[in-house]
Amino acid sequence: MSYTQLQLFEGSPEMYRRTYILGEKVYNDYTDLGHKIAQHLERGKKSGDLGLDYLLMVFPRRMFHERELRAKIAGIPLLGVPDAYTPPKRPYTSNLSVIDEYKTSKNPWTQRMADQNDQLTFYALLFYLKYKCLPKELWLRWAETAWVKLDDDSVPDEEARYDLQLTGKTESFKTSRSIKDVLAIGVRAKKAWKGIQALTAKEWNINI
Repeated sequence: MSYTQLQLFEGSPEMYRRTYILGEKVYNDYTDLGHKIAQHLERGKKSGDLGLDYLLMVFPRRMFHERELRAKIAGIPLLGVPDAYTPPKRPYTSNLSVIDEYKTSKNPWTQRMADQNDQLTFYALLFYLKYKCLPKELWLRWAETAWVKLDDDSVPDEEARYDLQLTGKTESFKTSRSIKDVLAIGVRAKKAWKGIQALTAKEWNINI
């Protein structure tokens, strides 16, 4: 179970059913741009895209970018794909370990939003389960975006083509999570998994 599954099921079991059981596709321009940022930082080479190339100077590279983290809690498989992270050199010690999560949006993120972000908490839980320690550093890195009109002014706004682009404005927020925080989201994950199993069984008429 991923964080996206947890978040979607808690917010709307019906949307979870449509997305993960019926297989309806959901496209998100901001998520797609986040993937591009992670891939660009992993390559570490300029591409000619001014917005992405600027992030090479302000967002640090890590050991892994969009690399899967897998663990289990009470037999439940958990999966996370942090935008960037560096694992500890050895289990039970958090030295040099760090997780970065990139967010792109028109509206700015704040320190409070970073401190309360459940996705980072979920990734910290995965770190704790896999490496037996919490990450030494957690960062939420925000990059401002704007929809840029591609056509000239002769084309009406409602008919014009637009492209989601980075503006060059960024902010980074350092945050942290406690054992209490990761255990709490672990309880939520176990509760959601039970509900997901029941929903799936009902959809396919399976006895569990």
